[in-house]
Amino acid sequence: MSKTLLTRARAIEIAEFCNSAIRENPDVMLRELAPLAPRRDGKGKGVAEQTLRRYRSNIMHLYPDIELIPFPKTAGHLRGIRETEIEKEVVLDGIDVMVSEAMIGQGDVFRSRRVLGKIPVGAYRHASLVVADAHSTDTDFMRDSLISAMTRAGDMIAEWKPDVLSLLIAGDWVSGNDIFRGQPLRNSISRSHWQAAVGAILLKEVYDIVKPKGVQAVEMIYVQGNHDRDRNGNYGFATVGLGVAVHGLPISYAGDELVHNLGDDETPHYALCVHGFSASRFRPQSPSFLDRMQRRVSDLNMLRTTEDRIHRVVHGHVHWLDTSFRHSLALTFDCCGGWQHNSRAALGKTQRPCGAILYLMADGKLAVKEVTPDSEVFYSELERGDLEFENLGRMSRYLKQAYLAEHPEEDLDG
Repeated sequence: MSKTLLTRARAIEIAEFCNSAIRENPDVMLRELAPLAPRRDGKGKGVAEQTLRRYRSNIMHLYPDIELIPFPKTAGHLRGIRETEIEKEVVLDGIDVMVSEAMIGQGDVFRSRRVLGKIPVGAYRHASLVVADAHSTDTDFMRDSLISAMTRAGDMIAEWKPDVLSLLIAGDWVSGNDIFRGQPLRNSISRSHWQAAVGAILLKEVYDIVKPKGVQAVEMIYVQGNHDRDRNGNYGFATVGLGVAVHGLPISYAGDELVHNLGDDETPHYALCVHGFSASRFRPQSPSFLDRMQRRVSDLNMLRTTEDRIHRVVHGHVHWLDTSFRHSLALTFDCCGGWQHNSRAALGKTQRPCGAILYLMADGKLAVKEVTPDSEVFYSELERGDLEFENLGRMSRYLKQAYLAEHPEEDLDG
């Protein structure tokens, strides 16, 4: 697959096979279907799940006109979020959008793009802010530091006056459940639907802080992290769904990866945005992650024009702010910092640099800015002995806010 161009005929063959299987059995899963998929040579016992996932991803990138039905998940992935709430139709700036349960679990498909305003054509000033790893429902969540950094980013964006603002969330906005041993004792709140509600409120707070006045178009895109999905629910998708349905955010769900243009139409600069995986004691990127991303970018670039080649990988996961690592002449890596006080012995209790990344593109030139919190705010929060107590109290306020957002007619203080 990595050495052979995916032809349109082959893309149609794979799409028709998947669509037919899903129509016949709506509960079929990708891992169950992969062994039955048609091989290129017509022989054998199908393909690996990873290969079929890559086929589907490349079909969406290369041939968006080919129908590709998503693999549905069970209703348990949205346990606690009522169907009428998550699938309700809303209107954002005159654009009708639908949040559908059928999108759940589609880690290889970028389904839609919701934008407030109209993205201009040609050359324009484009600002892209990438934030990751808030872990907002963990007792070690450093909210003051996050808000401080977002305030700084908002000031930088307002001063720069972009025409278009893209806010990318690179996963792990909430903590999830059962990701590591003992996690329930660290969560300030555990139920999946309430974690999603809290995550949506924090997304709205960040959006209100960084959105400048006078910008022509604003978009938010959520890339899934390893804490965003488990057997109890799809926290990332549910967070996005509530962000749209309850808070009116122009946010889209991208699944496991997103190819994003940091530039404009005349001078594109494409980046592959993922959450990330693995870790290293010496760099934000482990050798296995560097190798996997190099191969993934090579696969995607084989199918793209010279002007549309991907030259950058943006990720999170390791909570280690670091930008402009030149892995090769053609590929640069940027890593977002996390917003969590590290008290896990398994990670050596090392507090790595936190922060977001701001990309500013104008006149064909890309500037990469590390956005960190005010040092006084950061160290004050880092040294707080009552951080857990503060986060537990904050969860009660967030939950009340979430409930009233859905039931504005009720008075909880009465």
